Amino acid sequence: MKNLPESNPLLAELLATPEADQFRSQTLQQVIGCAHTRRRARARNRLLKQAIAPILIASLAFAAFHRPAPSKALPFQLVVTQPLPDQQQVHTAVANIQLIETTGSGFTLVTTDLAHPVRPVSDQELLALFPGRPRALVTDAEGHYRLLFLDQAPPTE
Repeated sequence: MKNLPESNPLLAELLATPEADQFRSQTLQQVIGCAHTRRRARARNRLLKQAIAPILIASLAFAAFHRPAPSKALPFQLVVTQPLPDQQQVHTAVANIQLIETTGSGFTLVTTDLAHPVRPVSDQELLALFPGRPRALVTDAEGHYRLLFLDQAPPTE
């Protein structure tokens, strides 16, 4: 349903004010300005597309038809082999092997018997194992205990 000013006297009175004429004029100028801006943008984009197309075609043609000639030089150095003289060749043959036996070694093997569980020691028993040395028993953030010897540099981790 259209609200024409002739059918609605309140609307006719509102549109007859000078502010309404000024508002209509400003709105018309804004719409015309937006239309001009869009038209200029379309023209600019059309011009750019027309300019880029020949440049793109020319660059593709240049790349396709102007490839460098393949180089005649080999990409690697050619290796030529020569047979070795008899003095430098290694010859193998089946022979008797002399068995060498040794006794004793300089290390001790320590094993843990899993049938007998390890007996835990108390803090006092652990500290008593190292009398006469400065030591500390500390707990880290996860709750693990660590025995530190204060007369040594700390280990780097």
